[in-house]
Amino acid sequence: MSTSSSGGVVLPDEVSDSITAAAQEPLPSSNQPVPQIMASALPGGVSAMPIDASTYLQVVIPPNPTYFLASSQITVTVNARILNADGTLNYCSWPQTFKMSNGLSFTSNLAPGYLLSVSITCDTNNVADGVLYAVAGLIHQEQTGIPVDTLLVASYVSTYQPAGWPSGILRTVSDGNGFALQVQAANPSVGDDALYTSPDQQEEISALQFTITTSATAATRQAYLEMSNPGTGSVIIGYSPVTQTAGQTVTYAFARNLPASAAVSNQIQYCTLAEGVILNLGGVIIIDAFNLQSGDQISNIYVAGRAWL
Repeated sequence: MSTSSSGGVVLPDEVSDSITAAAQEPLPSSNQPVPQIMASALPGGVSAMPIDASTYLQVVIPPNPTYFLASSQITVTVNARILNADGTLNYCSWPQTFKMSNGLSFTSNLAPGYLLSVSITCDTNNVADGVLYAVAGLIHQEQTGIPVDTLLVASYVSTYQPAGWPSGILRTVSDGNGFALQVQAANPSVGDDALYTSPDQQEEISALQFTITTSATAATRQAYLEMSNPGTGSVIIGYSPVTQTAGQTVTYAFARNLPASAAVSNQIQYCTLAEGVILNLGGVIIIDAFNLQSGDQISNIYVAGRAWL
């Protein structure tokens, strides 16, 4: 494949004629089957995706409401290179600004020809891996949602890590390092257990801390943690080996590989958290105590770990 003096690529006549004919085809009606598109090789070993006038590029980034920049404006840039019928290259660039808590759904039509590459870059500082999950693909009916025709990109995009096709890799939601999670949960009413509900697609909990202030009612309380994911039963993921009695204020610190304290005190009680505590979207950690009395108060609840999306 040779290059013309104007900087374009000279295509064989049959390839140029095929692109020109595709550009003149009318758009298909909505009740016609979606045409299948497959990657092909151009002369000279260039891999490309043939596209026609009814092809759209769609990029979807799901919302992420818990990241510390969730309410700030985030900018990503979608780029594409298209080889036109006359052998010239068409460079497309679409900057998109949105709130992370809302997510992004972007669609654009494309010029007929051969799609050579697609890239998605994050132009905002301090966006970590595991925060923005971008899915890009080709569709033949303009719509919203995840692309269902030809998948090009499914990967996290961060300040320092773009994603693209054809050089990119497909990644699942829980791939990558995730982003640091530290949340203060709401205090329950007096006498009630406390609940932490995961708003993320997946969370790994590594530490949890809370305080129990007991009333004057005589009883032996014993703090514990319980986990439940949607559609499953509950399992205990940690407990205090020592008890708390009336009129005490004790802070319980649960963490992985943390040896438990031998005796309860009015300062802090160390407890061991189970390994592999993974919450899915809507998963719950219950903070409670056996024999919790109606005048007891659970407060100062902090959850730490990492999350994806």
